[in-house]
Amino acid sequence: MYKELKSLSKSSGIYVIFGFANAVVPLILIPVLTRYLSPAEYGVVGFFIMILTSFSAISALGVEGAATRKFFDEGIKPHEIAQFVGSCFLILTLTVCFLLLLTIFLAEFTSIFIGLDLIWTIAAVFAGGCMMALQLASGQAQVRERPVLFGSLQLFYGVSNLLISIALVVTFKYGAEGRMFGIFISYFMMLCISLFILFRFKWIKFRYRPDYIREALNFGVPLLPHSVALIILAMADRYLIGLFLDFEDLGIYILAMQLAAVLSIFFNSFHNAFTPWLYGQLKRGEIFINSRIVIFTYIYIFLFIFFGLIALQLAPDIIRFMASSPEYYDAEKLMPYLIYAQIFTGFYLMHVGYLLFKKRTKLLSAITLFSATINIVLILSFIEPFGIEGVAIATFIAMLIRFILVWFFGNRVHPMPWLWPLKEKEI
Repeated sequence: MYKELKSLSKSSGIYVIFGFANAVVPLILIPVLTRYLSPAEYGVVGFFIMILTSFSAISALGVEGAATRKFFDEGIKPHEIAQFVGSCFLILTLTVCFLLLLTIFLAEFTSIFIGLDLIWTIAAVFAGGCMMALQLASGQAQVRERPVLFGSLQLFYGVSNLLISIALVVTFKYGAEGRMFGIFISYFMMLCISLFILFRFKWIKFRYRPDYIREALNFGVPLLPHSVALIILAMADRYLIGLFLDFEDLGIYILAMQLAAVLSIFFNSFHNAFTPWLYGQLKRGEIFINSRIVIFTYIYIFLFIFFGLIALQLAPDIIRFMASSPEYYDAEKLMPYLIYAQIFTGFYLMHVGYLLFKKRTKLLSAITLFSATINIVLILSFIEPFGIEGVAIATFIAMLIRFILVWFFGNRVHPMPWLWPLKEKEI
């Protein structure tokens, strides 16, 4: 047990180091962008990123998760995993093409893309597909316990994004369009690099395998409502602010979200190391292992709370230090709600693995969709009387509800000794 925990801690440490290095990029960009972009322009960039992230989750149809889970199948051979990854990439390519056509249609007949030109909407959708190709390559590095390669991929994207964006916004004075173009170029570069990595290590092989395509879709398609609900949870606040308020409020809200999301460095870094370790432990099916996992989970929950309390104390000073213009200082009142929303997201990541390991993707979709619905209802109820502060409160409540439901149903499908871990350990 000591050796396994030491290995997990080492992997987590590597992920955290790369996570911090990668997180420096948006932190460096915040004072730059708030100096050269107005809150309204900052909001336009945020809306572009929202479209990118939204369509990326749909474009993959959940198959990047299927490729990760396939690695842990009994008796699976390396060339079979490579063929499965190739099938997943084929699905991704076809869905991106479909979404590009759908985007053109929607832009022509609706006003769903508020204030964003068609060319940038198309760029966001394509970049979202590139993002999922990066996730596919990163996932294969993750399950093979190669955190340095995983972190290097993420870091290269961050650095290229930083340099290109600064050049276009600061040097060439392209404003919001320069920032969006920098994001697009960076993700296109990562598409090329991700394919190179997959081929270099023989982690992908293109061979028409209808059985693998069906298997990937059977895993991923039930997750599509989950992916859509995740989009709603992550993006409904920003979309509704742009719809009911204005891009200036959206820019202030996005700044607060970016600063609160620094906590996600810890959560995502640990999650990247914890997930393959958790799958490996659950696969063994030994009773005493459950106690080990529960105790370990409680330790990290207390650490998450500790980091959150520190962030809450530092938030006001950080906002005034990072934002170059007083126009952004209203973000301070949003931080308590958004920080705790991040904490409950970290708790959620600790428990979602049980549902995925049991392949209960439909149940996970139902939980996320319910939480997303609650989020929209609360935002619509709070946005008029409380403005962007009401949106932050709604986000906090929705993340809390999602965590509670995932913990409860995760324990139903894979019971764990959450109340008596030490007692089971003695059995």
